[in-house]
Amino acid sequence: MIKRNIRKLMERPLTDENGSRLKGIVGPMDKDSLIELPASRGFGYIMELVNMKQFMKITTVRRVGFPNHDLLCTIFSELAYLFHRLHLAGWCYKDINDENIYVDPKSGEVRIIDCDNISVQSVKTIFGTLGYVAPEIYVTHTPDIYSDYFSLAVFYYRFLVGGYPLDGKRTEEYMIKNGLAVKQCADEIYGKNALFAFDPKDHSNSIRNMKGHRNEKSYKAQVYLWDNLPSELKQAFIRTFSDGLKYENRNLRTTERQWLKLFEKLKEDCTVRCSCGRVCFCEPDKSGKCVFCGKKLPQKQKRQIAPKRQIAPKPQTAPKPQTAPKPPIAPKPPTAPKRPTAPTREVEKVVFKAHRDIAPTHIITEAKRGQSLCGKKIHPDLNEGWMRIEYNTKRNMLGCRNFSQYTWRVIPGGDNSKAYDLPPQKIAPLSKETVIAVLRRKLELTVDKVE
Repeated sequence: MIKRNIRKLMERPLTDENGSRLKGIVGPMDKDSLIELPASRGFGYIMELVNMKQFMKITTVRRVGFPNHDLLCTIFSELAYLFHRLHLAGWCYKDINDENIYVDPKSGEVRIIDCDNISVQSVKTIFGTLGYVAPEIYVTHTPDIYSDYFSLAVFYYRFLVGGYPLDGKRTEEYMIKNGLAVKQCADEIYGKNALFAFDPKDHSNSIRNMKGHRNEKSYKAQVYLWDNLPSELKQAFIRTFSDGLKYENRNLRTTERQWLKLFEKLKEDCTVRCSCGRVCFCEPDKSGKCVFCGKKLPQKQKRQIAPKRQIAPKPQTAPKPQTAPKPPIAPKPPTAPKRPTAPTREVEKVVFKAHRDIAPTHIITEAKRGQSLCGKKIHPDLNEGWMRIEYNTKRNMLGCRNFSQYTWRVIPGGDNSKAYDLPPQKIAPLSKETVIAVLRRKLELTVDKVE
């Protein structure tokens, strides 16, 4: 079964939104990379080489020096994007854990190295890693994208809070009472009777005020880190571990696309540099403490949206005095009709295929020369009149001028080797199959027709 999945990955390699091979998930290189091993009745396959001087196992990064929260947001966004592309192609990972993920601690690039367990949703290839597995897997349900959502949330939780989200007072009391280890009763504490340690409604598994407990220091640290998380981040965990914990409510779990948007927003709005030099989460207009040194963080102001400029009303002018009517003008004699001119072939309009949030939303939009594109109808993050279609008489070509606040990535004719950045106020010529990445991973325009 694993061999069949590997062959399918060779035939349909994972790609990014531009159709290029996805580097972040290190799978089999091509259809010729499968190697049969007759002596052991096994097989292998060749993968791209990962530079271990550049990339480190994420557990090593955490142990050597815990990353600043802005770098964590970059790493977590990249990870969410990779799983988004994987799920979009119809695959599930089924064993998300911190042993298979490597990162570049400088840039935040991610490499996922273990692809043997990747398969379609309807096939059960692997159980998963204890602590990361969704509750329904313990009750013999097959892994799917929703169990991937659960495991991804556990990964984020382990980094930001520590411990496991379903470990708490009730969990430990059950193990002590029955004299069992975690592995022996996992189906009970993580499956049938699973409960989030920070569940807002049921506090029976809470880890607060665990005085005299052998793990008192660990639980106290987890509570401190949880209390210092931004409220939006807490709600994302609660949606997965409380609202979406049960099998029948698993569609409520935070998706990889929601994580991607959340971490991009947190990086921009909720990261503050402490006087110790580290970067921490702190919500705007709220006081907070640095989780690294305990000092009070400088308060961050909310982003102010500039008010729309109000146009002053025109001053009223006195009515003009009425003048005597002019005498009628005699009609001109009829002139010979003009010769019909040959029709011009000037380009008048362009038709875009808009890929919103890259997939799966597709919109077709049309613009004539001299016309500005309406932003909100295409994507909520765009301002009105964010692009204007202009005409070059010498070259008889349409172009688009960037009136947005973002730098676009333009790929002429879909050729990545000729791609370039288009900053605000600059213009790019438009031809068939030109791709314009307007918002990174959120919006792309592809020229379908130029008429």
